[in-house]
Amino acid sequence: MCCCCCCSSGSANCIRCIHIKPVARNVLQVHTEDISKCYTTEEAAERFCPDESTLRMRSKEILLYSEYK
Repeated sequence: MCCCCCCSSGSANCIRCIHIKPVARNVLQVHTEDISKCYTTEEAAERFCPDESTLRMRSKEILLYSEYK
């Protein structure tokens, strides 16, 4: 799943492209472009966001875990 997230970067808004993939019930794998890569609009982020295979080769990976109960 590809999505865009918005965050504030100083005085300007920053839209980033991320791919989220559920790996297990309590684990999400997140790939994102370089942290300095920002788009000024959501439309630009969606248009220029690399596809999942390209993003995996040149991205940062984050694994998010939650406690399973």
